[in-house]
Amino acid sequence: MTAFLVGKRYRNRKGKYEVIEIKNKEIKVRYDDGEEEILALSIQTRIFENMQSEELNKSKKLSAKPQNQQFYWSLGFLLARKPNLIAFIPQHALRAFENKFHDATGRELLDNEKGIIIHPPKTDKRWYELRITFTARPNELYLLNFGNDVNIVENSSDNSWNINNNLFFLELLTFNFLMGNQQNKTNIENAIPNQYLDSFKEGYLKGI
Repeated sequence: MTAFLVGKRYRNRKGKYEVIEIKNKEIKVRYDDGEEEILALSIQTRIFENMQSEELNKSKKLSAKPQNQQFYWSLGFLLARKPNLIAFIPQHALRAFENKFHDATGRELLDNEKGIIIHPPKTDKRWYELRITFTARPNELYLLNFGNDVNIVENSSDNSWNINNNLFFLELLTFNFLMGNQQNKTNIENAIPNQYLDSFKEGYLKGI
């Protein structure tokens, strides 16, 4: 069971917060946007533990995702279609995204990093949303397999599609994809396992 401590940070469905007081069966918290709230300790314990369990399950699904020829073929196809990687980030979630970015790339986020849209303070956005946009004909989509829980949805533009999946977005960064729409094919190829490089190149050729 989670033990809440004053001064420590936790999170619920509303966002991350710091515990500033514990009294009886309630905790007083301050969210990253400055809002303070008094919450039931038992409910917050259940929410926090449920969210940890959900994140663990997502991580297991991602690691169990078929790292096979079709997946890397799909990455090659995606690269050929000049994907645009965009992060929509409310101000209070910027630090969390910076940490995830560093974990994926091994470097700090640049001040002029491309592909970032910062929402103003007090926006109604609770957390960052990461999106990949690319072009494809509808009859090409059946060729693509980016793994479990990675869904492709239609954009408003003709033959334009979105993938709204934070975990997949961050995984692309581990393969040296860049934020924005300018990609370095050589750097990405260098991150592809040797046994799947031919599949990746075949997908790329199909996409160009």
